[in-house]
Amino acid sequence: MRSLALRAIGHLWAAPLTVAGLVVAGLGGGRPVRIHDGAIDVVAPGSGPLALFFRAAGVNAYTWGATIVYRDRTLLGEPPLLAHERAHVRQCLLLGPLVIAAYPAASLWQLLRGGRAYRDNWFERDARRAEATQVAGQGGGQAVRGTGAHRS
Repeated sequence: MRSLALRAIGHLWAAPLTVAGLVVAGLGGGRPVRIHDGAIDVVAPGSGPLALFFRAAGVNAYTWGATIVYRDRTLLGEPPLLAHERAHVRQCLLLGPLVIAAYPAASLWQLLRGGRAYRDNWFERDARRAEATQVAGQGGGQAVRGTGAHRS
């Protein structure tokens, strides 16, 4: 019961980000397709602003609060990607709106230390650990680090 209460508090804390994620995805033509494991999964259309973003950024998904937007529907069945993005949801439930400052601060910290802004960012390393755990649990394949993609 305590865990359920803490999760509910986390969702309330992250609600502004979740709503913003739904609005941005909706404006780009994305539509929610399911609520799964505490996240709202949205799929981008094949054309339009979201499709252009995914092509330009070279990513398969992004997360705002408890909203995860996927490049296409086939990615909903990729367990390593789901684990990666759900790690970001967990981060947002913990930090709420503070993640807006914490994520770029973690990137800046890495740059100041001579690291890479994205690859060495704590949030991305944490999500890749979740992804790698999922891949190891499947007993095969190799995670493509930083992309949320899975290669057999």
